[in-house]
Amino acid sequence: MKRIKLFLFLLVLFILAPFFSQKVSASTIKIDDQASLYSDSDKANLEKTLSSISKNTNMAIIIATTDDLNGITPSEYAESIASNISETDKFIFFVSMDNSNRRILIQGHGKAEDLLTSKRCDEAANDVKQYFTDQQYYKGTDLLLSKIDTYLHKNPKLDAIYFQLWFQILVSLAIGAVIVIIMALSAGGKMTAFQGAYLDNNASQVLGRYDHYLRTEVTRTKRESSSNDNSSGSSGHSEGGSSF
Repeated sequence: MKRIKLFLFLLVLFILAPFFSQKVSASTIKIDDQASLYSDSDKANLEKTLSSISKNTNMAIIIATTDDLNGITPSEYAESIASNISETDKFIFFVSMDNSNRRILIQGHGKAEDLLTSKRCDEAANDVKQYFTDQQYYKGTDLLLSKIDTYLHKNPKLDAIYFQLWFQILVSLAIGAVIVIIMALSAGGKMTAFQGAYLDNNASQVLGRYDHYLRTEVTRTKRESSSNDNSSGSSGHSEGGSSF
């Protein structure tokens, strides 16, 4: 009996062994610095940041730079990079140092498309573009990644103005001011004058009423229908950036 139990136990271990030995593949993180904007230490620090963000979001993250667009736009260049990444959920941070089009560009794909809205991408790029103008590439990139990390953990709906602290404080002050004004007016005494206080009803009368009907006009206009459909398709990703 003991031998049978031992045999079954070993059989179960043999069957389950492949599952325990499997490792969860990490998402792709990559720095392709063709424009040589970062030092080796910069890249090492950025890779740590990328690894942390990727681990917490399960997204692939690519930083790419170039000083030659080869005749295409920064958007097309970033799309070509994204097409070579197998993961669906990813974002691309691309820096074009091409003299014909110096630009910071952010693209979100998959889940990142919903979180990195075009508005958020534009705001992040605008916030750091001065660092790139001043050739502080690592500092600008590190700050941008910090903003991206915040966006990836925050619903875009929370960007609305009524969720902002300054707006809530302003509304609170306005409500408080209205309450104070109402209390001040209420403390000023009760109004005793009314419409009939100075009107002698016995000496006033309506002399006559007249209604004159003239005519009624109805104008009908035929409604034109259009067969043109101007709807546009989705590009499959979000995108935003800024020139510098």
